Amino acid sequence: MVHVPMYFVGRFRETRFIINTLRRGEHVVIAGRFGMGRTSLVRHVSRVATNAFRFVFVDFSSPPADICRQLLMEMFPHYAAMHNPTSIPYKHAIFHLFSQPLEDPRPHVLVLDNIERLSRQKLIFLRRLASEKRFTIIAIIATSLPEHQYQQVRVALLNMRRLSLGHLDKKSTREYFTYCSSCYGFNWTDDRIKSLCIRTQGYPLSMKEIVDNERRALQLMPMKEDNRADMRH
Repeated sequence: MVHVPMYFVGRFRETRFIINTLRRGEHVVIAGRFGMGRTSLVRHVSRVATNAFRFVFVDFSSPPADICRQLLMEMFPHYAAMHNPTSIPYKHAIFHLFSQPLEDPRPHVLVLDNIERLSRQKLIFLRRLASEKRFTIIAIIATSLPEHQYQQVRVALLNMRRLSLGHLDKKSTREYFTYCSSCYGFNWTDDRIKSLCIRTQGYPLSMKEIVDNERRALQLMPMKEDNRADMRH
């Protein structure tokens, strides 16, 4: 399967909501089911607001010690260059993360992706990240996260706003398929694009899968033609 980056469309209200919330120093929880484009939205925001904030993406499904070491490498590249991050003790990494001057002067936004199965250690670490008030946090969760764990995230962050992502609107869905048809040479007709809009109902993952499959089919076409030519000879 050939994967392509999601051409970003729509989400203007959501983008403004996130940026305005960060400017107020509040944390953001972004909820949505798998494939709704939660991480893509935040990456879009990070590009739009790159002059105002330093975004650091971490996989929160990793153990707290690994998350902390990743943050050290991202935020303190000079320090990380002088040490083997994997050999830094967890307590020392925590101390450095919260006590040393940040090398980038922009306000730092920690994007915690894949928040699921919250252990006691992760909740303690999350509370520490929020309570130090050194970073603003964007927590990406699935709507399938149990309610009691969502409430734990909410309590840990305290000063937070929630954003729930739904399907893209019809205009944005059509814009995406029109762009991909032109960019990748699909030459889809208006009726074909309309059919795809109805079929996907603005679900980003389905939209991307259709484009991936179409690109793969185009790449395989020359191979099939070569095979047919070999058979004729």
